[in-house]
Amino acid sequence: MTRDRGETPEEVEARFLKNRERMRGEYGVDEFVRAAEFLRKFGRRKLMNLKCSSCGLKHDVEREAGEYVANGMLIAAALALGFSAERTHAGSPDASFNISFRQAE
Repeated sequence: MTRDRGETPEEVEARFLKNRERMRGEYGVDEFVRAAEFLRKFGRRKLMNLKCSSCGLKHDVEREAGEYVANGMLIAAALALGFSAERTHAGSPDASFNISFRQAE
């Protein structure tokens, strides 16, 4: 989790715990399902696809579904579907995946 300017470590932890609890609620489950339905269309490749990130994919889901999806929920859905993930760069909340934009079989 990234830290906003002026936030203490304790405030970061409190925000993290609040967001984690929100993920378990109705809206979080809906976001997870939207992200998973979108990601199921794609296959996997051996190497990470560095041409896209979780942030870009989350916006693709939102355009298709017409509803919000959190970046973390997109990452959670990708991991649940068996994609590998790596941070795009140190300290970033974004991830790259071994996603192929060819249709899944």
